[in-house]
Amino acid sequence: MMSNLRASLLWWLPLAALGCGGVTSALSTDAGGPGGDAPVGETSGETSGNEGRINEACAAVAKAMCDKRAACSGKLDATGVGVIRLFGTMAECLARSALQCGNAFRAPGSGHSLATEQQCVDAFVNYSCADFFAGNVPPSCEPAGARVNGTACAFNAQCKSGFCTGERKAACGTCAPEPAVNDSCAASDCGHGQYCDATTTTCKTPGGAGDACDSTDDCGYGLVCQSSAAAGGSGTCKTAAATVGAACGGTMPVCDGAQGLFCAGPAGSKTCVATTFVGDGAPCGVVSMGYAGCAAGACYTAKGQAGVGETGTCQANAADGAACDAALGPGCEYPARCVLSGNGTAGTCRVPTGTCG
Repeated sequence: MMSNLRASLLWWLPLAALGCGGVTSALSTDAGGPGGDAPVGETSGETSGNEGRINEACAAVAKAMCDKRAACSGKLDATGVGVIRLFGTMAECLARSALQCGNAFRAPGSGHSLATEQQCVDAFVNYSCADFFAGNVPPSCEPAGARVNGTACAFNAQCKSGFCTGERKAACGTCAPEPAVNDSCAASDCGHGQYCDATTTTCKTPGGAGDACDSTDDCGYGLVCQSSAAAGGSGTCKTAAATVGAACGGTMPVCDGAQGLFCAGPAGSKTCVATTFVGDGAPCGVVSMGYAGCAAGACYTAKGQAGVGETGTCQANAADGAACDAALGPGCEYPARCVLSGNGTAGTCRVPTGTCG
């Protein structure tokens, strides 16, 4: 089974926005805490007198993103498992995604414009689910901004490099070169087409069919890690079982967690069953009926996010301005991120706006 984050998000969403490890991906990796004031002479895009048009453009971008998320994770439920896990409802996906788009557009030095927003929407026609889940963002969805490396930022689109680093658990990030494979993702998101490996906390490229893997997190969209006892636990990325009732377990295919499937039943006769989604405070993970996922939240034990084979309790994503914990939960509702208040993992959910202080 995929980690809860990778199976749900796999988007432009920052890791800290969910308060746990795994991956993020697609439409705009613009993310982070508030950035710094605009340098002298820096422009802030087409904001003057265009508020209505910006709102319309961001509503269109949000619809393109949410529709793609639903289509790429909607084999069992038309709403899309990715939408349910991250937002709960399509309406919430649309509202929160539009909020993120508008904040990134209006941020000082942002490269976003009405033209790039339309180009971004158009790009979704040919935007594959594999690219979406790998965070391989269309350039028009995240245009380079005006800020040079070393300048404070909240969004990737504020930076000439196209990347804002150090923002995962902090109020401000810094424009910097995009991370390379094997770079640390302890404090930053990974680059386009990469994911943050929860075990090594380094940036990796999702594997293709036939590539070696240690867990399903290592494999790309529609693939799972088929392990082999003879190989000492290592495995190969293979096509996931994506239908309810398909045989699974042992040497059989692994069920596709991104589509809300889980392998359950007696040993030797396990089949893929649909995940049941529950709300705040409900038991989650491996439960008597099979597997329970959390709608608009994540599953936690006393030690942190529930792992494979564990049972925990759902914690709903915290509201903007509410308390959060990057390790023990709750996480924050996108696009807010858990901005830490000290050396621990506790913090407050803050929506990035592009200004600091």
